[in-house]
Amino acid sequence: MKKGLFLVMIIGLTLALGAPAMAIDWSATGFIRMGTAYYKNIRHEWGVPLPVWDDWNDENAWVQTRARLQLTARASEDLYGVFFFEMDSRQWGEAGAGGNSIGAWGTDQVAVEVKHVYIDFRVPPKLPVWLRVGIQRITLRDKVFMARDGAGVTARIKIDPIGLSINPMWFKTFEGNVWRADDRDIYAVDANLPVGPVKLGTYFLWQENREWPTIADDGHLWWIGAYSDGKIGPVNYNFDFVYNDGTINFAAAPDVDFGGWLMRVVASYTWNNLNVGAGGWYSSGDDVSSTDYEGFALPLGRSETPASNDDILILMGDWFGTGGMTTGPSFVGSTGQYGGLSAPLTGAQFGGFWYVRAFANYQLFKWLKIGAQIAYIGDTTEDGDTFGTARVAPFGATNLEDNDEIGWEFDIGASIKIYKNLTYNLAFGYLIAGNALDQWDGVLSNTSPTDPWAFITRLEYKF
Repeated sequence: MKKGLFLVMIIGLTLALGAPAMAIDWSATGFIRMGTAYYKNIRHEWGVPLPVWDDWNDENAWVQTRARLQLTARASEDLYGVFFFEMDSRQWGEAGAGGNSIGAWGTDQVAVEVKHVYIDFRVPPKLPVWLRVGIQRITLRDKVFMARDGAGVTARIKIDPIGLSINPMWFKTFEGNVWRADDRDIYAVDANLPVGPVKLGTYFLWQENREWPTIADDGHLWWIGAYSDGKIGPVNYNFDFVYNDGTINFAAAPDVDFGGWLMRVVASYTWNNLNVGAGGWYSSGDDVSSTDYEGFALPLGRSETPASNDDILILMGDWFGTGGMTTGPSFVGSTGQYGGLSAPLTGAQFGGFWYVRAFANYQLFKWLKIGAQIAYIGDTTEDGDTFGTARVAPFGATNLEDNDEIGWEFDIGASIKIYKNLTYNLAFGYLIAGNALDQWDGVLSNTSPTDPWAFITRLEYKF
């Protein structure tokens, strides 16, 4: 009897493995990263620091880990599914448990996070339309605007022979009580067209907030952007402009009208092994004396690791391939490491500063690239400072100084190719702090911080 059951199991397993329904092509991609940070006077925690705090001018250091694994199950050229997982350690030896804490002493954390689970397929019969349904990434010009994971439906429509791409999308960012209209949605569309050696594009995003619990009755925020990438003669360039508007209607407070803008441009020229270039950024700052918000605001939960962070090391937390980790010492990306005046209800600090920068990279050997850059950073917040909290007498909470200079930043970096799939990137940045970083001590005087600096590395195995 047992032999018969065993034989049936073997035959059944053989037939199952050989069945056409199981003809799926599996593939795996991903990376394992180890990052380090050693820095001074860049507050890494949330909240508004004060010079009287013990950690104001301390030196800090940590090691962290990020790993991602993407499994793709492809049935045909017109159909596949994706499982995408992530594992993080914010700092080795963290005291937490679970997600973002795989570096805890003793390890064994239940910390495999699901980033994406979706089905991607072409609409039959062979229409030029692809649909992606499930938990996925929304990406709209991630250098300046949107890069986030969430639940939604996106489409990719390609109109030949002109090459016009139209990409509509819908994402559910919050679902509250199912018997109330207290949810939040994002509706967006991106369109781009190649014109000779350049690409021209535009996008529109609408963020609908319905009966926001405990905060607002409702809100309607929207963004419109234009961009272009390509090469004109020997010069490569990237250009972005985005404007935001809308209103949040509060239940028990004055309504807040939004209206801000951002522009970024980068141009570079390559000659043999040398690449030189320049870039600029302007993001409108808030008028602190107004109840409305005039700074550039991002959609709620815009990104955990904004791609634009690789512009400047101290200001934005990444440069020369050292970013893409779980966290990074910088001013930008939260409520501001020096405090900041973040856009209400958007959860992002991306307005309130401008910069111009010049950079150069040189491929010294096949295995070594080096680089350097210099940037001047200014403040665009009115009647206050974006990252500073300095006051004028009498030292009341609303008597803010309005300074213009965040400072001069100098960065150097290196990228070392150890093996084909193993790279070690290093970057050092130093910021000569301007008066727009001055801080109120919480009592009767202001303090100028010592110059912030940071040394960041990232070891990455990519497969």
